[in-house]
Amino acid sequence: MDERVVLDKAQGVAADRGGVASRALLADVGVHRHHIRQEVLRGRWALHGRHTVAVHTRVLTQEELFWRAVWEVSASAAVLDGVSALIAAGLRGFDEEAVHVSVVHNRRSAKAPGVRVHHLPRRCSGEVIGAGVPRVRPALAAVRAAHWAVSDRQAALILAMTVQQRLCSSAQLLAASR
Repeated sequence: MDERVVLDKAQGVAADRGGVASRALLADVGVHRHHIRQEVLRGRWALHGRHTVAVHTRVLTQEELFWRAVWEVSASAAVLDGVSALIAAGLRGFDEEAVHVSVVHNRRSAKAPGVRVHHLPRRCSGEVIGAGVPRVRPALAAVRAAHWAVSDRQAALILAMTVQQRLCSSAQLLAASR
């Protein structure tokens, strides 16, 4: 395949994900491991784990880190959860160094640097939003983030910020807590 075509296909796949793509997505459009290896050796692309390829060499953005977390843990089973899902939904003013993802306990998952994996007994019906980075709906993500918080104060802050910033209503939080 012509080098320009390879680059265009890779850029097209990565454009919807902030500038990163998984090896599987690249392979689906005909960009294979030898193409990836060539671009990395030329200094045009960078690898960020076993599955994540950046079609640039700059530091990853928040969105790109979210995609990386999902792909590196389990592309078929991991979704953003807790504060990471809230940040992806638009939460402002709360910083978290780790990216939080959840996986159903009976699914295979891998560890990845900078990622906290939470194993769940099951997924609730309709809990995952598939548009963009796969993530849990805000009300449920807020309840889980409060459970995973390092203190009661942090838990209260997360719940209050979620409602104040209108990511969900207090009624939705109450329903999600049940």
